[in-house]
Amino acid sequence: MLIASLIRRRPENPSKNVFMLKRILLLALLTPFYLAAAEPKPLTLATIDQRTVTVDAVAIVKTKPEYIEWFLEIQTIQPTVQEGRNAVDNSLERLQAALKKIGIKENALVTSDLDQRRQYTWRNQSREFEGFYTSVTLRLKTTDFPLISKINSQILADNLVEVKWLARRTDREGELRQKALADAAIAARKKAEILATTLGAKVGDVLLIEEKTVERAQDLGDLLTTNSAKFVSSADREESASQMLEVTVRASIRVTFELVK
Repeated sequence: MLIASLIRRRPENPSKNVFMLKRILLLALLTPFYLAAAEPKPLTLATIDQRTVTVDAVAIVKTKPEYIEWFLEIQTIQPTVQEGRNAVDNSLERLQAALKKIGIKENALVTSDLDQRRQYTWRNQSREFEGFYTSVTLRLKTTDFPLISKINSQILADNLVEVKWLARRTDREGELRQKALADAAIAARKKAEILATTLGAKVGDVLLIEEKTVERAQDLGDLLTTNSAKFVSSADREESASQMLEVTVRASIRVTFELVK
């Protein structure tokens, strides 16, 4: 109808109408091709990759740390600056005496600079001065693992300081990461072989390797707080310390293998 109307109509601008007519004719010719290309094609064996198998694998490597670092904090709120300093000094002296008593040398304890600031609290929709907050951070490094349970007794049971973090350190972390990746790769091939054998195929060459994660397990921060009672109990103190104080590295990979007949 549109083409016929353009032909019957006396053109005011012949060249313009001829151009429009050519465009309409071209669109009419190309429309079947566009519709055919838009139709979904059914899946066939040619469109499905039947010659690969992809598996995920995880490996965990553990070792004993070379040394342990405790991160501690002494804090107090006092009416005056001087009283805050005196309270922190007294707690620090008590802690040093307790550690010395169980065989920890004085130079093993490293202290940070003193932190002091005004502490306020909100009461009845108004800010009230509570006192001077005073704190010092301490780092205790030890390689004497049999003393760990005694350190816990002095720190946790006697409430001399607040344990902020416990870090397990090793100089072999890079080596552990490589071993975890290697173990994960071996596990991936074994897993793929089980799947392939079950389905009547064999595993061929590696086509793709994806490293998903290689990470160290979290250090014992919250764990010390939630398990402090068990950790310092006399019955299983050494066993708990042995189980908890491990450096753990976890590697996760995804591997795609070729399947052969």
